[in-house]
Amino acid sequence: MRPQIIGYLRIASRRALANLVNRLRMTNSITKATDVNAPNLAPGTILASVADPITAGALNERLKAYIYKLRLRVYEIQKRALDVRINDAPAERRGKQEKHPA
Repeated sequence: MRPQIIGYLRIASRRALANLVNRLRMTNSITKATDVNAPNLAPGTILASVADPITAGALNERLKAYIYKLRLRVYEIQKRALDVRINDAPAERRGKQEKHPA
């Protein structure tokens, strides 16, 4: 009985979501203006319009925190990799010296 209830709820949820999407599409016009991936977008460039225009500057402002966190993660990963190389370098040198004594 439980799998049937779960299946029914999933189908009902999908239908409700599809109905919402259709209603939103009918009531709001969406227009794409400029390619988001284009280089050197001016802050005033309109990327799309959904009732109100969405500008590159507004999008950048909203994404600042996410971009900062992403750059910080990249920095931390690169730093960790460099620390590993630095810490492994003396051991590698000792290994080479043991293989080829002077």
